[in-house]
Amino acid sequence: MLPPASCRAPYDDFEGLSLVPLDNAPDRPPAPPAGGALPRQPHPPGLPVAAVPLRMRVQFHGEGGEFFRIWIVNLLLTVLTLGIYSAWAKVRTRRYFYGCTSLAGSTFEYLAEPMAILKGRAVLAVALLLLYASLSMMPLFGAALLVGALPFVPALIVSSLRFNYRVTRWRNVAFRFTGSYGGAAVAFLLWPLLGVVSFGLLWPKAIQAQRSYLLNHVHYGNAAFSADIPLWPVYGCSIVASVLLGIVTAVATVLSGLMLARAGLRPQSMADLDHWQLFALVLPTLAYLFGLTLSAAYYRAALRNIVLADVAIGDGHGLRSHVSVLDYIAFATGNLLLTVVTLGLARPWVRVRTARYFATTTTIRFAVPAGAAMAGIAALTEAAGRRGSTLGDAAGDAFDWDLSL
Repeated sequence: MLPPASCRAPYDDFEGLSLVPLDNAPDRPPAPPAGGALPRQPHPPGLPVAAVPLRMRVQFHGEGGEFFRIWIVNLLLTVLTLGIYSAWAKVRTRRYFYGCTSLAGSTFEYLAEPMAILKGRAVLAVALLLLYASLSMMPLFGAALLVGALPFVPALIVSSLRFNYRVTRWRNVAFRFTGSYGGAAVAFLLWPLLGVVSFGLLWPKAIQAQRSYLLNHVHYGNAAFSADIPLWPVYGCSIVASVLLGIVTAVATVLSGLMLARAGLRPQSMADLDHWQLFALVLPTLAYLFGLTLSAAYYRAALRNIVLADVAIGDGHGLRSHVSVLDYIAFATGNLLLTVVTLGLARPWVRVRTARYFATTTTIRFAVPAGAAMAGIAALTEAAGRRGSTLGDAAGDAFDWDLSL
């Protein structure tokens, strides 16, 4: 299924692109012009323009109105089919967003088949139903079953990741995920368990281990991703997010107490509350939700910049995130207000706005000469697509399913 016309970018269309040398590129690039490349800046002295590497931003061309039509049909059909259509809804949604995301004039592709997703969801639904029934009728047996199922979680995570990367392509070259069961068990079972028993002290380490596992086993064709994620900055953004949430909640709780004390009434039932007292009672909850939004937005932006600070891809290529934390906090707050005011109907526009925001704050570095951009990118994608064996793909086709974790 092709994406809408407004989302399709012509392949190998580099007309109008201006190029920026890496050494003189700003930490926070200005807004990109139409076409996706960064504005031209002076290149290093003595280095010919043709030898300057190419640095480009990801582009997103989707529109909220277009996606709303897809979203509302998906929602209605999912409800009418008691959830069965959700697999087709996921494929339609991902194909729209992937097809509206382009890099160097070429859009991404999502090639999954709905039946593969439906199989995985059916298996997961049956397993969860059996677990729920066991916990309800035989709690001890159900608890033992839950503990016994934990070793299967890493295998399910690896299976889902392999599936989703394998059905994702750019310029007709597929991505791959090569993570092992052991690595997934350490990242998604051992470190989270240690984070819990340490009362959260080791939770940032668990986050770092998970992000490292997810990034360092991704391949674009035969070009491997690699990232060295520092631990202490992850601790830093976790602490700041927690403090931010605590301050907002504490201030609101104090204000609520002062408001109730000023009212001078201590009603015994909700029916006796006037509007002022009711507002004072719900203020801490509203403030907590607002503080949670602020801290989550800060944490997401800061962590994204830490994780994607300098991701290497193959020989000399790379990826970098440059989200402004304050800008994203304001952006996320606006999205929340928009969703609440419209009772959720603006959700499609929020998703499109978010996809566009993160696309335009992601920069890809190509180790190809700027003076030969078309030929250079075509050559590197051709090289990335050379694979020594297709055995892995054949095995993937035989066990084609997705658990949508």
